[in-house]
Amino acid sequence: MNSKKEKRISVINSKTCIQINVSDIEMIEQVGRRVHVVTDSREDYYYGKIKNLEDALDEKFYHVLNGCIVNFNKVIKMESQLIYLESGLVYEIGRNNFIKTKQAFKDYLHRFPPFYIEENAEEKPLN
Repeated sequence: MNSKKEKRISVINSKTCIQINVSDIEMIEQVGRRVHVVTDSREDYYYGKIKNLEDALDEKFYHVLNGCIVNFNKVIKMESQLIYLESGLVYEIGRNNFIKTKQAFKDYLHRFPPFYIEENAEEKPLN
């Protein structure tokens, strides 16, 4: 019984009641009085505040804007003030916020060097 339970958030609105794994979330956005939750397979809305979700989120999530949080694990690339997510969604932000977000994304990626696996897989003796 030591299995680690994954954190979930509940989305309840007039049409659906669903629990979403936090690791599946790509982006959370405040749209007026509603919170827009985007995963790779669906998009859901519910009435509430984005602040109420912050306790369930970890260091992978970054506040791009006051009303927008992005999961860095789901970002494919960032360029020209655009954030490309795994689901194909492209999110545009302003220049100053893009510079801050891009730096935070670089810092996040530096914790997981891409060459680590390749370096061990291609070890060849120098002769």
